Amino acid sequence: MILKIIAYQKQDILLPINWQIEHILPQKWQSTYFPEVSDKEVKELVEHIGNKIPFEKKLNIVASNDYFLKKKEIYSESDIQVVKNLSTTTDQWKLEEIHERDIRISDELTSLFIDWGLNQYNDNETTHTSIPQNRLKDYQQFLASIGKEDSKELQNTFLNYSKHDAE
Repeated sequence: MILKIIAYQKQDILLPINWQIEHILPQKWQSTYFPEVSDKEVKELVEHIGNKIPFEKKLNIVASNDYFLKKKEIYSESDIQVVKNLSTTTDQWKLEEIHERDIRISDELTSLFIDWGLNQYNDNETTHTSIPQNRLKDYQQFLASIGKEDSKELQNTFLNYSKHDAE
């Protein structure tokens, strides 16, 4: 579902009926690709959202478990814009690219949720808004300093405390 949401932010036409989840770095990779990283870590990263794209089934079969530069040629044939963009904007696909794409997808989803109003709720007439992006690090330090897990009450406390601090 998340891959569809991301894909539809880049195109207006419907995704093809027969699409699959493509692992950019294949599920079956060669250990020699990343000799300095354990197979367990690579296997985990292969399943991250940053390593996945929606892809036409027929093209996915052709791309198979090829390395990125070969897949890139096949990606350029896709009717899915996010895949086409990947083929023209990315020269290599390593573990760092997976991490970076994880972050970009997370940021894009956060922006969408804010635009859609999904980060707000009504609870006994109080409206809760998430911590602003520029204060997130401060909030995480606040949580660590008091040894508590995130909650709406602590977010409100932090936001109110920050507001009084600024005055």
